[in-house]
Amino acid sequence: MIRDGRWGYKQSRRLPHPRGVLSLEDPRPRLALRFAICTQRWGLPESLSAPWWRAITHAPSPRCQALRTEWGQTVAPLTPRAIEDSYRTFQRAISPAMLIATLEDLVQSQALSRAKASKIEEAIFCQVDRHGHWR
Repeated sequence: MIRDGRWGYKQSRRLPHPRGVLSLEDPRPRLALRFAICTQRWGLPESLSAPWWRAITHAPSPRCQALRTEWGQTVAPLTPRAIEDSYRTFQRAISPAMLIATLEDLVQSQALSRAKASKIEEAIFCQVDRHGHWR
């Protein structure tokens, strides 16, 4: 068993991958990788997306649980087409307001620092129009 320090998952059967290792049995690393790919489209560095993902996966708040559920439904094979489709699905299923509210829950529960949450919120706001919808 190994521990991927940045994303925090133990994995037994490993596949080489540019972002570390993927487990064949555990879907969580695929979820984390897909999350990282989508957040990179906002210009969010991995140094922020990885702690955000860890906080979402461990937080007990109902909003975080809802976000995990919605995100889990977008998992598919990691192909360029599937990644693009999951990004569109992500934008349809998860509103910017839901992400901001989830970030605030994470800060309140001390699962994520205010400084990191503020940087993530700024990245989200850059992807939102004046009506609060995804661009």
